[in-house]
Amino acid sequence: MMNNRINKYQEFGRLRGKHWMAQIDEMVWALSNGSKKVPFKREDFTYLYDAEEIVKLRFFSATAEENRVDSLVREIDHAYPSLNSCAFTHIAMFVQTSTKNPLMMHEFNKLSEVVAMFNIDAPVLWGLGEDDSIGEEIFITIILSKEGEQ
Repeated sequence: MMNNRINKYQEFGRLRGKHWMAQIDEMVWALSNGSKKVPFKREDFTYLYDAEEIVKLRFFSATAEENRVDSLVREIDHAYPSLNSCAFTHIAMFVQTSTKNPLMMHEFNKLSEVVAMFNIDAPVLWGLGEDDSIGEEIFITIILSKEGEQ
């Protein structure tokens, strides 16, 4: 029997050092081209090229047994507890919903819990886009980074 709360997609990627430029370029392109409602610009992410470490998290919400934002918060907290103690210096969050099921204000406010998991003092960039293929779910990409040595 299938568990309805299992996400369709999860990704955890860690990039270290400047030799990951192609992966960073691809990630920045995807974020800046996908965030049309609340857009990111390429120049918003210049800090990533000097980062010591970059962590990319991607999740689909689960809507079967709980509301979609609560499921995201729970899944992120459950899947990556070791990240809670890391000192990330920048956070970018890209949220996608369908046009028929947009992100509501109370859901946006609840997503602030995700920021608090990593570092409430770090600057946060928010992007919002639409993808009608995801139906009622929310798809979130979180980019966490630590500054490199100056």
